[in-house]
Amino acid sequence: MPIYRDKTRGCYRFEFNRVIEGRRVRARKYLPKTWTQSQVDAFDRQETARLYAVGTAIERVEYSIEDAVNVYILERLPHLKTGDHVARELAQMNWAYTGRPITALADACKFFAAKGVRTNEDDKRPFSPASIRNRIRYLTAACRYGWKHHNMCKDDPAARVSVPVVKNERQEYASRRQMLQLSRACTNRPARQAIRIAFYSGLRLSEILRTQVRGQTFYLMDTKNGDPRVVPIHPRIWSASGASTRKRQRSQSSEHSSAQGKFAIWCIFTFTTCATVPPVN
Repeated sequence: MPIYRDKTRGCYRFEFNRVIEGRRVRARKYLPKTWTQSQVDAFDRQETARLYAVGTAIERVEYSIEDAVNVYILERLPHLKTGDHVARELAQMNWAYTGRPITALADACKFFAAKGVRTNEDDKRPFSPASIRNRIRYLTAACRYGWKHHNMCKDDPAARVSVPVVKNERQEYASRRQMLQLSRACTNRPARQAIRIAFYSGLRLSEILRTQVRGQTFYLMDTKNGDPRVVPIHPRIWSASGASTRKRQRSQSSEHSSAQGKFAIWCIFTFTTCATVPPVN
């Protein structure tokens, strides 16, 4: 019987070390301290039979969600722009999937969605539905990677996963009147240009800083999905985009432009959150 009493830990220890069909199969597991002798014997018979079935290819190896996450972090995340962020998110939710097999992914996601708590004990706020959905998507992506590339399970482990419904659609948009009020409250010219460009193009502040003008379009070389983005320049912001003056100001240094852009962003945030905007006549 591969069951031994571990005097140091005060519990039984299961050990399996056999050569089956020319392959060595090893397993070790510490059993709960509260288990009786009959429970230990039953576990010994069941686990030994399972390991023999695995060794003779009758039964598949049962991988855990942790195995899939570890492989995903090592092989896939280094190639993603947000790889470090995803790794941190998976580490923060490991309490929900630790010790669960990959076939129980749906149960782990359901457990995480039901609890929805943070690992930081000082922060008791529950996660929003959007945050829970994103973290579940990260976990399902890791398990599907293990399923597709390492054959960790027979079927798609995320087939039965459900995510919370997210209702964060925003129907309130700034009007042209509000944009003009904000521009008139701003005394810095680059900031006013950035406000107008953001309103008519829909570009983010970080995109406005690094965009290039090519012909009659804004051109972003690199985006979060790796593809360039081209946005037509609205006629009302042709002068604000600086396209008409760039030909006459090619000697202007990139450092000066960057400083203007950073100051513009500071002005936008300042006047958006703090300033008293005068009405438009």
